[in-house]
Amino acid sequence: MSSYFSKKRRSQMQTKMNTYRMESLNKFQPDRVEKIIKEVVNAHLNETTPYEPGWAKEISKEMTTEIRDKVRQLEFERYKLVCLVDIVQKSNLDMVSCASFLWNADHDRYAGFTFHNNQLVCAALCVYE
Repeated sequence: MSSYFSKKRRSQMQTKMNTYRMESLNKFQPDRVEKIIKEVVNAHLNETTPYEPGWAKEISKEMTTEIRDKVRQLEFERYKLVCLVDIVQKSNLDMVSCASFLWNADHDRYAGFTFHNNQLVCAALCVYE
């Protein structure tokens, strides 16, 4: 009985031919993505925005989602998108944010933007690999 259903399912599946194309026709453009990141960050933060831990957590999630959705609308194909937004309090301390990627120098690119005022620092990064 299971062989009947598996044969039926296989007959319904469409097989697509491999294009053997490794590179994207619509390549990642860091300048366009950086413009999107700046617009989103500047829409949510300004010079008088205070730092509040609970608010920073929620707004960073919201900005990450908004940046990711807008970059996806650019339809860069054959890539994976990683979007990070960190908001930290400015208190005369150093901030280190670290992410590791396997990097192909010929194809992988990134775009980033840093915003700061008297109370907070926001670092936003999009990586396409």
